[in-house]
Amino acid sequence: MENNLIQNLTALKALPGSWDIFSFEQLVKDVSGGNKKTLKSDFLDKGEFVIVDQGQSLVAGYTNNRALLVKTPPPYIVFGDHTRALKYIDVPFAMGADGTKVLKSINDETVNGKYLYYFF
Repeated sequence: MENNLIQNLTALKALPGSWDIFSFEQLVKDVSGGNKKTLKSDFLDKGEFVIVDQGQSLVAGYTNNRALLVKTPPPYIVFGDHTRALKYIDVPFAMGADGTKVLKSINDETVNGKYLYYFF
C-alpha cells in the first residue's frame, strides 16, 4: 500500500517526451476562501439559487440571497473534505456547511474542469 503513495519516477520518465507533466497546484485552485457559508437554518425548500454542501445529495437546499454565491464563475468541483463526496456544478451556487471545498481548473485550455472532476 505504501508504494501507491510514492510517485513512480521511472514510469513518469517512460511517458512520451511530447507529454506535459503538471503538479496538482499547477492545474487546480481552491476558490473556497472568501465566500460566505450558508447556515443550515437558512436553507430554503425552494429558491432562486442552489446551496451545495459536502453531503451526498447534489443540492442541499436553496437561497434567494445573491450575496452568498461563490465569487468566481462556474464550473466548479465541490469536494467534501469529511465525506469525500465530489460534485460537478456548472451554475452559480451558495456554499453550505463547513468542510466544503470549491475547486476550479486554473486554465481550461490546459485541463478541462469536467475532465478533472472525472479524474478525481
